[in-house]
Amino acid sequence: SQNFISVKQLQATYRLSLTGTPLENTLSDLWAQMDFLNEGILGKLGEFRSRFREANMMLDDGEQKKLLRIIQPFILRRTKEEVAPELPLLTSEIIYCKMKDDQEAVYLKEKNKIRNALLEHASDRKGTFSAAALSGLTRLRLLANHPVISIPDYEGSSAKFEQIIENVEILIAERHKVLIFSSFVKHLKLLASYFD
Repeated sequence: SQNFISVKQLQATYRLSLTGTPLENTLSDLWAQMDFLNEGILGKLGEFRSRFREANMMLDDGEQKKLLRIIQPFILRRTKEEVAPELPLLTSEIIYCKMKDDQEAVYLKEKNKIRNALLEHASDRKGTFSAAALSGLTRLRLLANHPVISIPDYEGSSAKFEQIIENVEILIAERHKVLIFSSFVKHLKLLASYFD
């Protein structure tokens, strides 16, 4: 990436890389981290990919150990148990919100359309059916977040959107900082637009 190329040009006596999950993402991410820290330690990216294949690393302890022998001296890893005493207690609250009539009507219409399509193709190849089911579930999740994400001319409400706004405004009034996570960038853009 352009960022990686730029970072590699930095001149420094020492290099340090902080990351949350270098070993849990892809091997290419790990290669980039290690190449920044100690150029060439894992060879060129193409060589590395042919030597350590993603599928093999998931299944073969021997392959994992080979790679760990190379990178372990350069990794300082703190486990959750080591960090936990420093963290505040976790509190969580699950809030359920019922869709309003306009949103629920759109949701149910789409759900019926997806169900009928799946029933028609139930005897199709398993992979096709699974992909269609997953696609349908994703569409339903988008509609549950806010129908306007999938239907730009939708003018109705979204119970979840309103619940998020209400909770965020309470937290901000109490001078708390708030992070909002979503699986969908379009959902985050919608919220960002509101808060802007």
